[in-house]
Amino acid sequence: DFPRMLVSAEHGNAFNRRFHAEHVTAGQFSAGQPREVASVFGDCGLIDPQGWIGVFAVAPFVLLIDRQRLNGLPVPRRWSDLAEPIYRDQIVFGGWRREGEPRWTQFSKFFLLAMLRLLGPKGLAGVVANVPQLLHSAQMPRVAGTGMSPGGIYVLPWALADICPRRTHTQVVWPEEGALAYPLWLTVQRAHRERLAFLIDHFYGAELGGYLSDNRYPSLCSAVDPVMPPGARLSWLGWDYLRHPSTA
Repeated sequence: DFPRMLVSAEHGNAFNRRFHAEHVTAGQFSAGQPREVASVFGDCGLIDPQGWIGVFAVAPFVLLIDRQRLNGLPVPRRWSDLAEPIYRDQIVFGGWRREGEPRWTQFSKFFLLAMLRLLGPKGLAGVVANVPQLLHSAQMPRVAGTGMSPGGIYVLPWALADICPRRTHTQVVWPEEGALAYPLWLTVQRAHRERLAFLIDHFYGAELGGYLSDNRYPSLCSAVDPVMPPGARLSWLGWDYLRHPSTA
């Protein structure tokens, strides 16, 4: 009863334990992932070694810096810098809540998991202690560099960071450990793979790959050169980490 192909940038339901246990690990779905990918994707482990989930592009999470709001503090260059106490009330990452509600009902679990993996529990606690509030990622480039800016360090996808118009006061930083690779992915029912080959070719193909890369979503299509800053790296959670029972 599942769709023949699932395509998403959402982790939730498609990565839940029951779906994997009953359908994915049982061999009913496959990635359709081409073998040839640029080294920047392969080096960070983005290719699923089990061949279950295929990544056709990534949304790299970077830092958008509001130098005015930092008020003389050094510009962070590494994810580990975000745990330093000097950045108290400076870090804003993705989340939102209904007006009048005290609790944040949505927030970037991806970012928190990545910080836990990179920095450990103590480092994660240090990062969270530096967060004055959350903000929807689409709002961040609108307020960075203005008098309404709630923080000096925003964590958001490169595609959004790059459209911030106030470049005299802001800058995009690609962390030294690598931008956090948030995957755009697909998986296909094995029984229907041949029938859907034209769709698989489209998602991994040069036409869509070029469009995505031009809009700051680097494509894994081998015919499209990764559009990233020189020497830029990616940091991926790791498939074993993502699938571990303790990750939830």
